[in-house]
Amino acid sequence: MKRKNDITFIIPVYNKPVDQVKKCLISIKKLSSHIINEIIIIDDGSNNKLNEQYKNIAYKYDAKYFYEKNKGVSHARNVGIRNAKGKYISFVDADDNIISSAINSKDLDGKSELILFNVIKSDQQGKYKKIYKFIDIGNKPTTNQLLKYSFK
Repeated sequence: MKRKNDITFIIPVYNKPVDQVKKCLISIKKLSSHIINEIIIIDDGSNNKLNEQYKNIAYKYDAKYFYEKNKGVSHARNVGIRNAKGKYISFVDADDNIISSAINSKDLDGKSELILFNVIKSDQQGKYKKIYKFIDIGNKPTTNQLLKYSFK
């Protein structure tokens, strides 16, 4: 019996440089082999040249590709949610990189409804600027704490 995907990564794209999207996909593929993942790219109406390139790299990195007429990032994410097969969903921007040790199979034990990870913001050269840590809010954060830390 095939095991269900642990996590679905939803990546909305709109006229993003192909190299950025490729780096994002590579970072997801470097995650632990104990994590079964699915990647969904939703192209939110990019120009014809780019949407063909996105389609090609989606195929190369075993990701699902959907093209939508430009309706915004929220609509694109909702398309991803409707097509996701994972137990968990992670929204990833096309210019994000997932650190390979960030997620492990213990995080995906099915006992949590929400999992928060630290975020490292960096400049275009990849130099770290600031680390936002969720560790300060504990195991049972309030709604206000979640909002404060999620939108930093």
